[in-house]
Amino acid sequence: MHLIIDNDKLKALIQKVAPAVATKATLSHFLCIKLEAADNRITLTAGDDSVILQSSEACEVKEPGIIGISGRALQDTVTNFLAGPMSLKTTETRLQLSNKKAVVHINMVAADNFIPTPTYQIMPFVSVEGFFDAIDRVRFATSTEDESRVFTSGIHIDKNCLVATDGRRLSMVAHAYKLEAAVTVRADLLSKIHKPLGDKVGMTTDGSRLHFKAGATYASVALLGVKYPNYVALIPNTPYKEAKIGFVDLKAALNLSMVAAEQKEFGADLEIDAGKLSIHSQSEGAEAKQ
Repeated sequence: MHLIIDNDKLKALIQKVAPAVATKATLSHFLCIKLEAADNRITLTAGDDSVILQSSEACEVKEPGIIGISGRALQDTVTNFLAGPMSLKTTETRLQLSNKKAVVHINMVAADNFIPTPTYQIMPFVSVEGFFDAIDRVRFATSTEDESRVFTSGIHIDKNCLVATDGRRLSMVAHAYKLEAAVTVRADLLSKIHKPLGDKVGMTTDGSRLHFKAGATYASVALLGVKYPNYVALIPNTPYKEAKIGFVDLKAALNLSMVAAEQKEFGADLEIDAGKLSIHSQSEGAEAKQ
C-alpha cells in the first residue's frame, strides 16, 4: 500500500473513528484501525462487536492495499507531524509515515482479523435529523446499575417515539421518522458515535444492528437483545394535570427542596392547584415548601 494525503485530512479521519478504538481489549485488533486504500480514496474503520465507525477521504493512491495499525500509535504520530502532504507506505511488516522532514515506522497487524464491515453503500437510510437531540432528552431516564434488567441501559426507538426508563422514571419524545421496526440500543453506544456523525444523519437497521450515515462517515451499533417492557401500561389513563413554569424557577425550587430531602434518595411531593405548583420535601432535620 502506498498513498499521499494531506496531514489535516488524515488527522480528521482518525478523530472520526477513534471513539470506536478500544482502550482495553482481550483481542489486539480491537485496539487498532484498519486502513484501506483503493480508487484514490482512503477508508479508516475501527470497532468491535458493539460499535463500528468508518470514514473515508479522497487521496492519491499509488498502490492499493489493506492493513491494520495501532490506533493510538497512528493518532499520536499523525498529530505530531507538520501540516502538509504526507506519505503512507507499507514495507514487509511496518507502515512508514513520512514527509519532507520526518520518517516514522509502525508495526502492522493482520487486517483480516477485523470485524466484518457492513456494506453501507447499498443500505436504505432514512433521514432522522434531530435524532441525537431527542436521544439527549430521554437519556437521563436510563441506568447501568441494574444488571438484571438490561433494558434500563437502553433507549427504545419505537415507531413513533423514543423511550427510556430505569423503573422509577420514564421519558418519552415523539418522532416522525419512518422506521420499519422498533429497536433498543445502549445509550452509551449512541453517545460514542454522536460527535463523529454530527446531527444530520440517516438511519436504518438490519435486525441485529442500527446503522447511521453522515456524508462519508458511517456507524453501526449493536441492538440490545432483550424484550422492552410494555411502557404504555405505565402511562396513567386519567386526565393529566398540567402546570407551566419557567425552567430556571423550577430548577431553583427543586435544588432548594433537595437540601431538605432525605440524602439517600431525593424525593419531593408536587401538588398542582389553580395557578400554583407546590413542592414539598422533608427529612428528620429539615423541611422545605415552596
